Amino acid sequence: MGANLVFPHSLQLGTTNKQKTKKNMDYQKIIKNRLTVRELLVLSKMKNGATSPKEICDDQVSPALLTGITDKLIEKGLINRANHATDRRRYVYTITKAGKSLV
Repeated sequence: MGANLVFPHSLQLGTTNKQKTKKNMDYQKIIKNRLTVRELLVLSKMKNGATSPKEICDDQVSPALLTGITDKLIEKGLINRANHATDRRRYVYTITKAGKSLV
């Protein structure tokens, strides 16, 4: 899978109430933004430094799906798309502060 996503577990030993409250707030943000699993995977990869479509794509997100996913993330204000500095056929993606707050 590659991405380090954390999903809620109701019985985590050693988890404080403060940690549980923060996780619940994080999940509420994800739900509020209506993010799909693939959108979360893309955001997670971008937070870890992936900027080009080639770096983002894997067995979960194909190049054919990436355009639609990134278009939705741009509409939601979670990532930006810019032209590549030297190759005008390519794009570079960057995650916004709002996107970073979700992953």
